[in-house]
Amino acid sequence: MKYNLILGYQLFEKNLEFPTVRVFINDILIDEFVCDNENSSKIKTVYDENLTTANETYTKIHRIKQTFTFSTPSKLKIYEIDSSTLSDKGSLKIQVVNNNSDYNNGFMNKRALAMISPVFLLPKWLVDDEVTMGRIIKKSCYLKGKTPGYWKMRSKEYLEKERVIWPGYCNYPDNRYEVGQEDLLVSGGKFDVIFKIKKKHGIYFITKDEELPIGFFHTDDFFHAFYQWKNNYQFYIYGERKYDHTNTSSISNEMNNDMNNVRPVELVKVNNINTDNED
Repeated sequence: MKYNLILGYQLFEKNLEFPTVRVFINDILIDEFVCDNENSSKIKTVYDENLTTANETYTKIHRIKQTFTFSTPSKLKIYEIDSSTLSDKGSLKIQVVNNNSDYNNGFMNKRALAMISPVFLLPKWLVDDEVTMGRIIKKSCYLKGKTPGYWKMRSKEYLEKERVIWPGYCNYPDNRYEVGQEDLLVSGGKFDVIFKIKKKHGIYFITKDEELPIGFFHTDDFFHAFYQWKNNYQFYIYGERKYDHTNTSSISNEMNNDMNNVRPVELVKVNNINTDNED
């Protein structure tokens, strides 16, 4: 099986020259390139929620539309990796060198700050399979409480359960177990970022975890936006819920009735967007 390793890269406040990035899998150098991108692109994902409350005398519709916008490096490196080079105890190392700031008498005159984000590893066939990827995104949205109103019936502990972050890491985490991970992807001076390569649900992926948590993958909102931008495939995530209070005899029955009126999260395709982000 072929995999895509996707790296975004960007330099902030260049000092003298562009830094160099080296990429290793299992301590074997697979590429070295110059981090010569200083531009970013705006990407977004939209969540459209429709809540309907009704009884014998009225019907009220409450629609909530949220747009999440992110900044991401405008240039990517995309590597095709054969699964034979991966292992369940492997590693991915990204090394940034020659990223020197300008110091004078102990004071920084000009810094050089490099960011490697996002860092994604996923099967190549899945990148182009909109149907399967859509199912993964929809299930992740459900587990994160994206179905309108449904999170009210889920405990905070359930919604924030530790999960494998997939397909990798970015500088916009939205799970409390990722807090601080974004700092691993941006730094001044020489630095290394090291990920473990593990296998779950039949595929390899990268992680910072020593032990893999139980349960389905967690996909960040950033990835939902990135996937649309990268694949020139734009959609919005739609969820619908109906609270029907007609002839409800008890709170318990009302809750059960409401549960049956939750429609599955849907991905609704809209007009494509254009991008030119590979070099």
